[in-house]
Amino acid sequence: MTTDSIPVFLSPQALVGQTGEYPVRIFDVSAAETYQDSHIPGAIAVDPQSYLRNSPPVIGLLPAPGNIAALLSRLGITPETRVIAYDDQGGRVAARLLWTLQVAGHKKFALLDGGFNSWRQHDLPVTADIMHATPSAAHYPVQLQHHLIADKEYILRHLKDPSVTIVDVRNPDEFYGIEKRAARNGHIPGAINLPWQQVLDGQQQLLPKIQLLRLLQEKHILPEHELIVHCHSHQRSAHTCLVLHALGYQRVRGYPGSWSDWASYSDTPVVCD
Repeated sequence: MTTDSIPVFLSPQALVGQTGEYPVRIFDVSAAETYQDSHIPGAIAVDPQSYLRNSPPVIGLLPAPGNIAALLSRLGITPETRVIAYDDQGGRVAARLLWTLQVAGHKKFALLDGGFNSWRQHDLPVTADIMHATPSAAHYPVQLQHHLIADKEYILRHLKDPSVTIVDVRNPDEFYGIEKRAARNGHIPGAINLPWQQVLDGQQQLLPKIQLLRLLQEKHILPEHELIVHCHSHQRSAHTCLVLHALGYQRVRGYPGSWSDWASYSDTPVVCD
């Protein structure tokens, strides 16, 4: 059972019914102090930096396939494991873990809708017992799904392609160059600004499906287009990628590195209007 019939996003009540199923692994990528204080019973803490590659000033790059395989094996994930992830940051940190799994070819995963905050609001069980991953017997067979990934060169080749839409999910101050977090500020020419939290309600849970589809239509983010989604380091935009995939959008690419990558080059076009 999924929230509002949207796959990938799992309600707290639905997760309760799966905690005893096998093979299911629940991963907590909240702040370390949050996990140590309390977490969902059986959840294993994962360091968000373990599934990112940073090359300053660029952050949030995709790790090499061998490093992803080693991580998944270390976490005890096999191709048959259903991975459920959550955080205390509205889902963006956990979404990046799940997007990385999806890019690696993993097909069974879900994001806890509303994260740990929603779990607690429903007065569901918590524990302070520290859980550890059990390594899987075999090396995870990573098969990179290149059709889910965009890089600088790909975007440059498609800047004037009318069938490709760039979706920038940073906040408006970042988008319009008011807030500078990289070598240059502004946005990619032609990009549509959809702040990532616009798809969430006041409880950081996903809006009903009909509202999501209406919002995307109003923003001219159309299912017949290929979508390239980015933020600053592809955490917020990883969440948006999952939303779009869950809604049935067939061609969605995430941009690892995102604005921190694009802005690090002197030859990439930037606008602030």
